[in-house]
Amino acid sequence: RAGAADPDGLATFAALYAGTMRRRGASAYHRFSADHFTALAAGLGDGLGLVEVVAAERVVAAALFTFAPTSGMAGYHLAATVPGPPRGATKLVVAEGRRIARERGLARLILGGGLGSAEDALFSFKSGFGGARHRFRTLRLVLDGTEYAARCARAGVDPASEGYFPAHRAPAGTVLGVG
Repeated sequence: RAGAADPDGLATFAALYAGTMRRRGASAYHRFSADHFTALAAGLGDGLGLVEVVAAERVVAAALFTFAPTSGMAGYHLAATVPGPPRGATKLVVAEGRRIARERGLARLILGGGLGSAEDALFSFKSGFGGARHRFRTLRLVLDGTEYAARCARAGVDPASEGYFPAHRAPAGTVLGVG
């Protein structure tokens, strides 16, 4: 199933994603609440899509995709599966995301790399979809300084901290310096 990221689909995705992150032993940085996904959908509107693979009447794999017509690109944002999903379920999710991107007139689907830019199993999986590799860069930009400061205050960190961005999402025990 593919379509807009509606509230029911997001709730299912959030639960599936939480289970995936628990099984993988993901850090707190990669664990997002259901509210996060709801806010993401509200902010992106039809720029966010949800693709699900259903087997035996349950969702076994799913992913969120972003669609940016002005750039001509789609992005494979986050994915999740049940334990031991059917063979090829995640590949079906990516193939459907690519089909939707093409249907929307987008020339590229960006899958990203491995965890923290590592050439790990995630990188290997994503590399299997094509040989093209491109340099990836990020921009560290705060659009709402008041909200950023409030989140940093709740986390007990200085918003001017350097070494981790965003500062309020730094893993516990991370030493943050001030520039």
